[in-house]
Amino acid sequence: MRLLIIGLGAVGCAYGHALREAGHDVVHLPRRRPAGARAAVRFRLLDGRRAPAEGRSVSYQPEVVATPKDAGPVDLALLAVRTADFRLAADRVRALPGQPLALVLGEWWSDRAMLDEHLGERGWLLGRPEAGGRLGTEESLLALRPTLTLGEQPAIGPATRARVTELFASGGIATRWQPEAIHALWLHHAITGAIGGAAHRVGGFDALLADTGHRRECAVCIREALAVCAARSVPLERFEEGHLAFAPAPLLADHLAALWTADPVTRAITRLRALDADARACFDDVWLAARRLGLQTPALDRCRPHVAAPPGAAA
Repeated sequence: MRLLIIGLGAVGCAYGHALREAGHDVVHLPRRRPAGARAAVRFRLLDGRRAPAEGRSVSYQPEVVATPKDAGPVDLALLAVRTADFRLAADRVRALPGQPLALVLGEWWSDRAMLDEHLGERGWLLGRPEAGGRLGTEESLLALRPTLTLGEQPAIGPATRARVTELFASGGIATRWQPEAIHALWLHHAITGAIGGAAHRVGGFDALLADTGHRRECAVCIREALAVCAARSVPLERFEEGHLAFAPAPLLADHLAALWTADPVTRAITRLRALDADARACFDDVWLAARRLGLQTPALDRCRPHVAAPPGAAA
């Protein structure tokens, strides 16, 4: 298959590398930076597709195009962008020749109407990226899990679903098709924001992992964030993540410690993302939604000043 990935960050490079390695034709259209000749993107990949998870050095040479027209006909457009960049990315998808299927792969806090408005005529999939990392530093590191959660609009037929499943399976990534995908992504968005807020408050993910009291405060943040989702009409009981809202804080804190200790890929993704701009944006979305809905969120409120002034910011 020929794929266009809009985005050249951690998620775009992780999936671009995996799918090109599987033999697919992958091109990138950066979100904002001008295209042109690019040096190889070098990073260390913590690869959950291998058991045990293996860290290896990767040199990924992205093929970059300047405009949607330069990409030519593609079978799938993968939008590896945050919600704030979605409209620009969707405009670029609409400019592609033909009407390729669009897969929106990123944090999502908006409703379905935005997807239908910008992509409805061509069909869309919505997915939760199970990859993350940091590029552009001396210690560039990406982590990739062997699974990917996807959901689709009703117009997507079984043949398209099978084709997408086969695509990612060729790269060693098993797809999990989730009913009510938008609600599933809201839950993930809320949890990401809650963990990010708690990590900002204590100075980073490692401090969060090391201290039982910090993890319990993080657990309370998660429960409050999930309460925001419930107020947005998410049926928490239908989702595995939603059940966290009903767990006592000490039990949830122990669950987090066990998860992060046992799964090095999940731990790496969480550590790398805890203090980044995406986590701060997730926190802000959830916190502001709580204010609009009139919810009391004392644990999130305690995190708010630290997220507003992230580590390293001027006083």
